[in-house]
Amino acid sequence: MENNRKQEILSSAKKLFYEKGYVGTNLKDIALELGITKQAISHYYRKKEMLAAEVYEGISIDFLGVFTEKGRSLGYDEVTSEAASCIWIDRYYTSDEYARRFFNEYVYHGLGDYFNFEFEASRHFAGGRMFLGEMSREMFYAVYIASRYAAKGLLYHYVNGDISLKREEFERYYLKLCFEPFGHDEKTIDRLFEDGTRLLSETQIKVSPYFLVS
Repeated sequence: MENNRKQEILSSAKKLFYEKGYVGTNLKDIALELGITKQAISHYYRKKEMLAAEVYEGISIDFLGVFTEKGRSLGYDEVTSEAASCIWIDRYYTSDEYARRFFNEYVYHGLGDYFNFEFEASRHFAGGRMFLGEMSREMFYAVYIASRYAAKGLLYHYVNGDISLKREEFERYYLKLCFEPFGHDEKTIDRLFEDGTRLLSETQIKVSPYFLVS
C-alpha cells in the first residue's frame, strides 16, 4: 500500500510537471489530482524539490534501462550503456519542448538540491564503481558534487542555445564531466564516447509525452 501510494504520487507529479512545468505545479495541485490531502504527500515528499528530483532522476534511469537492455544484446558493457544514456540526454531535452521546460525550471530553481547529489555520491562511493586510488571519501564527495553541478549547468545552457558548440563537441565534453569523478582518463573517456555513440545509433528509443520511455 505504501509503495502504491508513493508511485501514484510520482505518476501524478510526472503528468503535472510535464503539462504545467516545475514552476506551475505545487504539492496542492498533485493532491487535488489524486483526491488526497497535501499532508498525505508530505509523508513521502516534504518539499516539491524532492519530488522533482526523483522525477528528473527517473528520466535518466529510464533512458539507461533502454540502453542497458540493448547494450547487453549487442555485447556492450554497462559503462558503455551509461555513456550512451549520457550522450542521449541533451538530444531528448532539445527535442521535447515540455520536457525542456520542466528541465529548465527545475535546474534554474532547484540546482541547490545538494541533498540529492550527496546521496548519489555516497551510493557510488559505497558501490566501489570508481577507481579511487588514494582519494578519500571526503575528496570524492567534493569532486563528484562539483562535477554534477557543472554538468547540469552546462546541459541547461546548451539546450537553451547559450552555447554554440557543435553537438559532438558538447556531448564529448559533457560525457567527460559525468565520468571524470569515477577515475576514467582521457583515453578511456574517448573510447566510451565512440562506443556510446555507436550504441546510441543502434538503439531505437521511443519517448512519449509525460516522460514515458520505451
